[in-house]
Amino acid sequence: MDIENLQLHDFVDVWWDSHGEKPVHIKELMSLAHNHDLEVQEHWVEPGQHHEPTRSESTRAGNYVGNKKQRYFALERDGVTIRVQLLKSDRRSSYMLRLE
Repeated sequence: MDIENLQLHDFVDVWWDSHGEKPVHIKELMSLAHNHDLEVQEHWVEPGQHHEPTRSESTRAGNYVGNKKQRYFALERDGVTIRVQLLKSDRRSSYMLRLE
């Protein structure tokens, strides 16, 4: 796996543990990445900045996550591999993971 896919996989792994199949607003996902110091946030946070997200950062995060929709991820849970898909939810600026 390349670096970007590793970053995305780590993000989805934490996301699944925190929210399961619940739709999550992009700002919550940004906070999740920040709170877990995940490298994926380098795709939307200005270098050297650790502050409340700006509107442009929220837009970049939404674009980043939105471009990954429909992708599948294999996650290890208690020795079993589960497969989840990243989807856009019906809620504005929200995304979700669905167990396959």
